[in-house]
Amino acid sequence: MFNPRLRYDDPDGTGVTLPETENTPEPRPTPTPGCIRDPSRATVHGQWSGWSAPSVCSRSCGGGFQRQDRFCDRPAPQNCGQECFGDSTRYTMCNTQTCQDKTDDRLQQCQDLGQEYSSNVPKGVVMVPNYEVAEADRCKLSCKSSSDVKYTLIAAEVRDGTTCDRDTNDRCLLGKCVSVGCDNIMGSAKKFDRCGVCGGNGANCAPVKGVYNIKQQWQGYHTVITLPAKARDIVVKGSEATSFALFDTSDKRLSEFDSQSFSYGNVVFRYTAKPPRIEANGQLAKSVVLKLYTNGRNTQAPDIEYSYYLSPSVVAKDSKYEWAVVPGPCSVTCGTEEGVQSSVAECRKKSDGTSADKKNCDSSTSPPLRRRRCNQDSENVVPCPAPPTFDWFATPYGECSKSCGNGVKQRTVTCRNTKTRQVVDNDECDAATKLETETNCSNGDCLDKHKPVCKLLLKYSTCRKEVVRDFCPGSCESA
Repeated sequence: MFNPRLRYDDPDGTGVTLPETENTPEPRPTPTPGCIRDPSRATVHGQWSGWSAPSVCSRSCGGGFQRQDRFCDRPAPQNCGQECFGDSTRYTMCNTQTCQDKTDDRLQQCQDLGQEYSSNVPKGVVMVPNYEVAEADRCKLSCKSSSDVKYTLIAAEVRDGTTCDRDTNDRCLLGKCVSVGCDNIMGSAKKFDRCGVCGGNGANCAPVKGVYNIKQQWQGYHTVITLPAKARDIVVKGSEATSFALFDTSDKRLSEFDSQSFSYGNVVFRYTAKPPRIEANGQLAKSVVLKLYTNGRNTQAPDIEYSYYLSPSVVAKDSKYEWAVVPGPCSVTCGTEEGVQSSVAECRKKSDGTSADKKNCDSSTSPPLRRRRCNQDSENVVPCPAPPTFDWFATPYGECSKSCGNGVKQRTVTCRNTKTRQVVDNDECDAATKLETETNCSNGDCLDKHKPVCKLLLKYSTCRKEVVRDFCPGSCESA
């Protein structure tokens, strides 16, 4: 009996066969093996039905697959007739538009798997994709815990349409990795060039290259280069003793390069230890700072080479501008205590040396920050001014809260600089000496000047009305 194989089609409809598919039919139509023909009946060769309607796409965005089937029953082969030649099932790509939320599909599948097997995974442990797998297992859903405590979950297959790896457009289909071009066509040989152009020739971007060869005298991390957003095809090469780490632009350390790969800014940084080499394909979504760690005892310059590609519009930013190193203020400006002075990078116009917005200069060539000691002139010591003092200040009391009888009156108390009288936070003053903000007061006994009228007024009204209380305070007080 005919056993169909699977295929996926390119736009012209010729189709490409899935790899490693078993039970492949013969290259030409053949009668059913072992069939004995009845000479009294006509032989009918099988014909395909039309393709069924496409199934629901396996993904709502980012590129999925949909399936179509056809059957050898229009008519079916009879009396040793030939089977239909070709494929009974085909797959095409669908919903190739970019996902708006940029959600990592494989990460979401791992988290869903962790929820499914929550009884096997301690509460609070988050499952993330494990990309360090054999090439043949790239379309299995391999997940690991993000915490120090190691847990592993593995499912037979990822969802159809999931990328085979982090920096490829090839997709998983029925547990197999199939080739998908940058044009989202299965079987297409088109690739992104170094400029990020699908099927391009690399002419739409320019290389940026440099060497970092500064011997550092103090222990710690030193900026090698800020890799800018939109950089592509990044390559960094170091000498044998080089130790790299990645930081974000707020100086938060992201990763030590002690493993084979690390993801950041929509690209995968792949690391080779001997000799140290970092590579990242694709386009970097946000700037990242590459730093070098030294122990302060290095006797040789690091000799680090780096290169990447940018569009000409980005590279051209520094044609009229350049970086200048400007000393910052000393951390100590008076007294005999030694301070630290840090330099800052300032973007300037080449024509007249005036300051310009930093976005006009190439961030990747920004000079590293430097620090030096300052306030070391013992002969010309500037005396430090006396520290400011603070105390409580109060406004006059307001009117009594009662027009007669006992009440309270209030005032505002603030903490101020005793010299400038500027209001400061209350924490600067001593809470134990804070002045009172409220005091008791009295405006005499509450007597009615028009007692007969009050009796008549209260007969038809109530002391809850302010006009009644003011006119008849004594009556209301005793009521």
